[in-house]
Amino acid sequence: MKKCLLVCLAFYWAVGSVFCQSNKDTLSMFLIENGLENVRCKYDNRVLYISFENNKFRWEPNAFAVVISEIKKLSVAADSVVIYPLSHCIPTARLVLDSNASTGSFDRERAITSHFDRRFYHLNFMDVNGGNSSLRKFDFVVYPHFRTQFGNYDRPIETQIGLAPMLVTSLWPGMSLNLQVLFLFHNDMQGSSDRNIYPGLISINQLARLPFDVYADVSLGLFPFTRYGMNRHMYGTDVQLRKTFFNGKLTLGVNGSLTGFASFESGQLEYWNMDVFTGNLNLAFRSKVYDLWFKASAGRFLFSDNGIRFDVSREFKEVQVGFFFVASTIGHSGGFNFKIPIVPKRYFNPSRFRIRPANTFDWEFRANTVHPCVVQYKTGNEIDNLLFNANPDHLAKQVGDLIQNIR
Repeated sequence: MKKCLLVCLAFYWAVGSVFCQSNKDTLSMFLIENGLENVRCKYDNRVLYISFENNKFRWEPNAFAVVISEIKKLSVAADSVVIYPLSHCIPTARLVLDSNASTGSFDRERAITSHFDRRFYHLNFMDVNGGNSSLRKFDFVVYPHFRTQFGNYDRPIETQIGLAPMLVTSLWPGMSLNLQVLFLFHNDMQGSSDRNIYPGLISINQLARLPFDVYADVSLGLFPFTRYGMNRHMYGTDVQLRKTFFNGKLTLGVNGSLTGFASFESGQLEYWNMDVFTGNLNLAFRSKVYDLWFKASAGRFLFSDNGIRFDVSREFKEVQVGFFFVASTIGHSGGFNFKIPIVPKRYFNPSRFRIRPANTFDWEFRANTVHPCVVQYKTGNEIDNLLFNANPDHLAKQVGDLIQNIR
């Protein structure tokens, strides 16, 4: 009787294992066909491990919804499902579906975490080849360009309108290369030249996830900013460090850079010594009660002014609206900003070369542009954006709402 029971258990385990391996392969093929990249699936000790990178869907939670929906359709016989989203081939969070994995249900309070040992992730997938690599592919991303500022009595509002297409690629994990050109269709800002074509962001970035949930990003290149209507640049190097606490609710960071001013206003490259040092500390906190973000930065900024910046913003799914206040040794100002999605919701599958619009239109209005206080530039790979998209509370709410609608 005991031998018979053991044989039955062994047969059940073998059949279940083969069935899950088959489902695992089916799931991998489905995710790749739906445009997800760096797909890895592994079944081990009745746990299904999945990792993927989303460059297909405009909004990250929609990629999770596709993965979880397919798991439910396959009725995967696993005690739990562990999902790792990636950014530039680097894991940023971990989602765990409960023992009833085929239903796709999870505890929003504990299911998603930003705190996990990166070595455990690599050990899980060290013997699994990734499908549909994101490396050595080129995206031609078209960004809208719109700037405005208060002028004089004759021209109370001055504007710049154009497009800023950018070629983006990644040659190895964590790396990104950005090559951008700005085309202006309308420009009546004082101080600007008659030129309609400017270089935009030109940079190479390296992102890394270090032990103890620390993220680091190093950037080299030309970083654009605007002053008095002129399209100016800084050239040099920029370093960003971020450390998350309390499962991503609190983030402590430091920025540092050594750069010099550069200009193309005359039609030729003009540059000055690389002797501008900036450094600041920043703190960010997310309240999940009202989906509010609170941010504060203090330090030395672009025009050698010591200052502070306070931000508060709220997210409405893909839309984000915020207000800010800045003050430094050369003046103070305030204003608002917003981020709205650009159609479509999903793009063509990533390929060797793809054209697509930017994910969002980001715009900031500053009331006082006379005093350029607390000015910062963009490096093209800000860690704050990465941590926002991978924030556990943000993902738990949005993914949880989507799961409830999956049939």
